[in-house]
Amino acid sequence: MSKSLLAAASLFLTCAVPAHAGGWQEWTAPLSFSSEGETTGARGYLVVETSVNPDGCSGTDTRTYRVDGSNKKGQYIIAAILVAIAEGKELQPQIQGCDDLGHPMLIGVRIRP
Repeated sequence: MSKSLLAAASLFLTCAVPAHAGGWQEWTAPLSFSSEGETTGARGYLVVETSVNPDGCSGTDTRTYRVDGSNKKGQYIIAAILVAIAEGKELQPQIQGCDDLGHPMLIGVRIRP
């Protein structure tokens, strides 16, 4: 198979992924954020306006995303969420996987300027 055909096939497969599969989702308004549970901060929960469940998580509330605040990346995400809430800005969640309670996992966030 030629290199150009392989490159074209790779590009097609990349573009053929559904828009709402685990990954970046549509812009939405953050409604609330809570932190509970362990002393590590591992259980942060963001509630948003728009319900999405790209990975088919088993939880019944698909507007609640889990943030793992026990690491630096999670702490940066939580800080960005709090800024978005304080300033009334929409955010774009990046979702991948499910937590042990069936909530989608928030692994990244963009704030609308």
